[in-house]
Amino acid sequence: FYLVRHTKRGITMASYLTLYGIFRFLNELLRGDNPKVLADFFTPAQVIGLLIIPAGIGLFIYFQRHESKDTELSH
Repeated sequence: FYLVRHTKRGITMASYLTLYGIFRFLNELLRGDNPKVLADFFTPAQVIGLLIIPAGIGLFIYFQRHESKDTELSH
């Protein structure tokens, strides 16, 4: 809730996606009950986590650049 009120638009969503991907990957790494499916190393949940992390970072960069242009035009 702090990020929603005190950061630029979209930063909260980008942070959530990045952290969710990291935690999902680490959770699956520590579980041990899922068989390794993809290339005998990653579970499907780990692959999803690895895809979500760069998406969150990309959105973070996008919203940082996009928001700065909008605030300059409005002033």
